[in-house]
Order: sequence, then structure tokens, then C-alpha cells
Amino acid sequence: LVDVPIERESGEGTSGVGPMRVGFKDLTFRIGHRTLFSHLDFEIEAGARLIVRGPSGVGKSVLADLLYGLRPLQHGSV
Repeated sequence: LVDVPIERESGEGTSGVGPMRVGFKDLTFRIGHRTLFSHLDFEIEAGARLIVRGPSGVGKSVLADLLYGLRPLQHGSV
């Protein structure tokens, strides 16, 4: 579930902070020799919900850590 207030950039309507959209652009992330994500692109609009599921070790927690800035990006952007 994602409900993150994102600061709006100038020129995108009313200035200030409010729920907009969040996502990744061209995300590639590796741990050791293992690639968890390769050129991942997705965007979640305000009010949308996203469920990330899968077996242990596929990168669900890493994805959340990257979203909240708890891990440094290796390639791509949030």
C-alpha cells in the first residue's frame, strides 16, 4: 500500500505538498552478483493501491527500502 505525499515540482499546478504519484524510472538494483531489478519502470497514481507479493528473497523489502530512501539507488530514479 502506497500513500506517500510527494512535493510537487514548479510548473505542475498549485505549489506545496500533497499526494501525487510515486514510482521508479529505469531502476536496476543488484545485491552481489544477483540482479533483483533490471530497468524497472512503474508509477502509482495518488489514491491507487499496489500489492507486491512473491516468495522470500525476490526483492519486495528492497523495493520498499528504495522507495523510502533507506537504501541508495544504484541506477535509475524514484
